[in-house]
Amino acid sequence: MAHLLRILAVGLLLAAPARAAELMTADAMRSEFGGHTITGYYTRDQVAFVETYIVGGGIDYKDTLGADTGKWSLKDGTFCTFYDHMTGACWYVVKQKPDCYEFYDAKNFGGDPPTLDVMLKHEIHARAARDGGRLTCEPWVGS
Repeated sequence: MAHLLRILAVGLLLAAPARAAELMTADAMRSEFGGHTITGYYTRDQVAFVETYIVGGGIDYKDTLGADTGKWSLKDGTFCTFYDHMTGACWYVVKQKPDCYEFYDAKNFGGDPPTLDVMLKHEIHARAARDGGRLTCEPWVGS
């Protein structure tokens, strides 16, 4: 009987629908990034980075090429990161899985908030996981 219950439980887990990607709201980004650290990589050059978003708006940034500090903020549904010595930008963020955040450059969308379907057709700028989680995005480099 216990064996049958295990088989049924595994079957239910496999049959459960996959969690859909979601375009993050300002409240979700504030909650999930403020006071947290993300670890990730840039998809074009595959440079790894670690960035801590300090409550109140500060940033502590490090990648394989250097380090910087700066400010983060939320503007018109985007997550903005600007640095003291590097250039910055604003990003739409898609949460694909619990430990998979994808960042899309907001300037690619002409100022209008895109739908999730439109966004997913554009290039992903970076992928990251939060608080030392194992990045579950695919593909992942550096793991």
